[in-house]
Amino acid sequence: MVRFGFDQFATGLMAALPAMGVGAFGLAALGWLMLTTPAPAASAPPAQIGIVFAPWSQAGITAAARFDLPIIDLRWGGHLVVLDVSQNPKAGQRLHDLGYFVINTSVASGCVILGTMNAEPI
Repeated sequence: MVRFGFDQFATGLMAALPAMGVGAFGLAALGWLMLTTPAPAASAPPAQIGIVFAPWSQAGITAAARFDLPIIDLRWGGHLVVLDVSQNPKAGQRLHDLGYFVINTSVASGCVILGTMNAEPI
């Protein structure tokens, strides 16, 4: 038989209130920051884009070849195909409209500071 003790439940609830308060404050602060921070302006259309294919899909290179765009690189075992769109700047929007997940691969990631990478061979 299970007995329910309200005093034990109330004690547990009171112990969880500080953690819930900190979590709610953190989510509210993050939401406020996202709503008030302006997005960076795009300086130019990307020269290359990446098309992400699902991990269970084995036809990434075949589908990328049908886009009639030059393939620059294959990453993540063929699940990210980098395409050159410098000759056709509307290709990214067209691929997005077809349902593909399109990312801009011509910019460095947020954790890389430009000019600090050493490109010399090891």
